[in-house]
Amino acid sequence: MPKFEIPQNPTNDPDKSASEIEKKVKEENIPEEQPAEKTAEKIEKPELTISQRIGQAKMEVFLVNSIQKDPQISPEILQQIVNNYEEKYDLTPDQRDVAKNFLKVFGERQEKMNKIQKRYPEAAKMYEAITNRPAKGKINIIREAASIGVQCSDPDDFASFLYPDKTYSELTVAEKNELKSIRGLKPLTEKGISPEFADIIIAQQMGGLFSKNRSVLLHEEQHAINSLLRKASGFPEASKPGEWSVERILEMIWGLEEKDREATIDLFVNKIGGYTYEFMKDEISAFLLSGTSASSIKKYLKEYAYQYPDKIKGAFYEQIDQYSSSKVKRDPLDLFGSKLTPEQKAIENFTYNVSRKFHSNNFFNKKFIEQTIENAFHSIELLEKNNFTLKEALSLLNKEPLENWRLLSEKIVKEQAKKLPAAV
Repeated sequence: MPKFEIPQNPTNDPDKSASEIEKKVKEENIPEEQPAEKTAEKIEKPELTISQRIGQAKMEVFLVNSIQKDPQISPEILQQIVNNYEEKYDLTPDQRDVAKNFLKVFGERQEKMNKIQKRYPEAAKMYEAITNRPAKGKINIIREAASIGVQCSDPDDFASFLYPDKTYSELTVAEKNELKSIRGLKPLTEKGISPEFADIIIAQQMGGLFSKNRSVLLHEEQHAINSLLRKASGFPEASKPGEWSVERILEMIWGLEEKDREATIDLFVNKIGGYTYEFMKDEISAFLLSGTSASSIKKYLKEYAYQYPDKIKGAFYEQIDQYSSSKVKRDPLDLFGSKLTPEQKAIENFTYNVSRKFHSNNFFNKKFIEQTIENAFHSIELLEKNNFTLKEALSLLNKEPLENWRLLSEKIVKEQAKKLPAAV
């Protein structure tokens, strides 16, 4: 077996080794992790006041409402009104940049959408350009503020977004059942969609009839707007765990000094579990703002959150075992590992430790998941009862991890109560 050595830093320059890891992380699309003390140095900024948080939320709601009402509205007019929010709430430079960045990314989105519609004015031609095959049924195109909806009357046409290499008749029973359960989706380039339409197109299954019910399109449109706001705020999109190279991440963690491994494993496992919570956070706002009831959303999220982490854990356990067995060729009769070298024992202990972290992490605990979902809806209701609109409440909360929503909402309400005049 080739020797599995800890990479050395010949220059003893921590910045150089960190930059090399950062480069490899970016090459592999791995969530970047850094020692806690360096991370703290980078992100340490004065905490926003409650007033500043409220101001940014109101500013963002104004911007979104404006572009949804009139996507062609002048950015200059919007910026003039935004300036009033910035002054009234004494927003920080970073907060002020959000408005400028949002107008920039939204303008770029509009330009891209205009080019698509100019190039493909006919619905059927646009569908064919997107999927690389002609439509069998009627196609309807609906332009939203930040996306273009493609409504399909024929299940075969909708199936092409999910199963590009099959016709509807070629799908298995399981695939047909999956298709029936999906009313709308954002097509992915890895599913054969042309990059020209990436992040712009929303596909909707109409079941043979077109209707005025736009809830599915509005739901997916809200995801698109959420994505623009995250981009404007400098928040990276959460990477799906399936997009990461598990072996590469484990190699990276193994290559760290022993003292840094424990903390980095924690960060790694939190990233994986955190994807579930970022997904739920995005779904809550998309569902609520497209008219779905809170009880229906809770039911859906709990079913998802109970199943998804188990799938994630199962997939990663398997890959961790594969990684360990590829590095350590253990004799089946050597039950206690007495024939292993110190290096092989270290690898086995390391992979066991990663597995143990998965098992003990709160992100994968079903009771914690259920309580977090309940707390999230309690937080929204609490803010609405205290004179915030639903959009303002979601804008305030969405900047925090889902598990922190209750703490933030109670802090906001407590701070607002201080400003109320005393009862006579």
